[in-house]
Amino acid sequence: MRRSSLLILMKSLGNEQLRRLHDFVRSPYHNKKSGVVLLFDELAAHSPEFDSPSLDRKNIWKSIFPDEDFNYSVFKNIVYDLKKIIERFISIEGLSANREGMDLALLEHLRNSGSRKLFKSSFESLIRSDSSNLSEYSFTFQKRYRQLYEMYFHKENFDGLYLHKSKRGDEIRKLVDYFLISVLIESFDMYNIVNIRNVELNTPEEEIRLTSILRILEGSGFIDEFVKSVGKYSAEDSKILNAYFEMYKALREKSSAVNFRSFAVAIETAKPFLPPHVLSSLYILLLNSLVNLHVNNEFICRNYLEISDKMIDSEVYISPDGRLRDQLFVTYISYASNLLMAEKISGYIQKFGNCLHDKSRESLMRYAEANYCFASGDFDKSLQINSTIRPNLFPLKYYIKNLQIRLYYEIGDFDAFLLSIDAYRHFLSDNKELFKKHYKVQELFCSLIIRMFRLKLKYDNAEALKIQKIVHSEFGDDKVWMARKIKEILKQGRH
Repeated sequence: MRRSSLLILMKSLGNEQLRRLHDFVRSPYHNKKSGVVLLFDELAAHSPEFDSPSLDRKNIWKSIFPDEDFNYSVFKNIVYDLKKIIERFISIEGLSANREGMDLALLEHLRNSGSRKLFKSSFESLIRSDSSNLSEYSFTFQKRYRQLYEMYFHKENFDGLYLHKSKRGDEIRKLVDYFLISVLIESFDMYNIVNIRNVELNTPEEEIRLTSILRILEGSGFIDEFVKSVGKYSAEDSKILNAYFEMYKALREKSSAVNFRSFAVAIETAKPFLPPHVLSSLYILLLNSLVNLHVNNEFICRNYLEISDKMIDSEVYISPDGRLRDQLFVTYISYASNLLMAEKISGYIQKFGNCLHDKSRESLMRYAEANYCFASGDFDKSLQINSTIRPNLFPLKYYIKNLQIRLYYEIGDFDAFLLSIDAYRHFLSDNKELFKKHYKVQELFCSLIIRMFRLKLKYDNAEALKIQKIVHSEFGDDKVWMARKIKEILKQGRH
């Protein structure tokens, strides 16, 4: 009995839900069988674990029917009835949480009943309250525009019985516009989901039908024209749709810096209409879009920090429970370190160190301290801290090993440097699928830094100039660590 589907269902419910289920089981509307109530009370007494040895069929029967002999057939039917009631309870709870669905169900009922006055007043009330749930974490623009389309669908069907088409023109336009907006935003969002999966499975973008459809719509100019036409009637709807359109273009496998900047501008333009959790999600996707760009490392680092700072200023950087994603913390510290921004790292640690999850806080804080020391020029201390980190976040291993190579370069320990490079290359090769978008860049980093170290030991001006040209192209001109190091080598070699 302890492993029965009935007890698994009950165990899945929280204390508040069990209390509501207590009333639900006793409601004559949902249950008229006293045996079901008795069984529920007996089982509920064993919450929340539902793992007592006394949860045996015969023991339970004896508790609820002490004067009757055990009857397996009757007991089985009571268990079945209670299970069905709990399933119905869970379904109704889910439907009750879906406010949009309940609103539409009401409109559909009023439409079918033919109550013109009541339908009109309910419709207008729902339209006025459309934006009242923007702050709810479950809110999405996909749901919002789908609901508006379905509301105007009911209205068009209802008005068609009473009003001439000439008086319904604006409602018909809204019906079509909201339908298309909902489909496009849903498609852009689905593209993002598929794109993430493509990255995980290394699937070419061209193999996905959705991509082909969106490419045709974009290439024909339809989406641009539709965004503009929507703007004639609603600047809000147009700016929201455009933000998702620019998101799609920026997240494509072959996106450009122009796409990235357009997405960034679109977010800022739509910002007044975006609830915090949606704004946060779009900013995160903007950060993710940097990965697809064929630009130098300095561009990526600088823009990542700028976007993160915008999130911080907009108060959407940490989750509602006050926690910060580990990956955001690690990447921010790494990029600030690459730009040698010691003070920025220090301020960031002070502001967000306490927002880290308990199980990863110690490792992440050590990593941040190691990078602060590195950016400050205290390489021995940085190496000491870096070597004590026990990462429980897999990508952290990647960053730790990368920092270790730069530290041995700065300290001048060539033997340890070569061993560290060798270990890093093995790590990248063993996890090539995970780092496929970074693999070539990191291989280039390894080969260049080896050549740079050898230049420190034996200077060659022609070789130094070759390396400088590659570094400027792939890593940046003067702010990133690699660019500063080759500049130092050239300066020392010429004296």
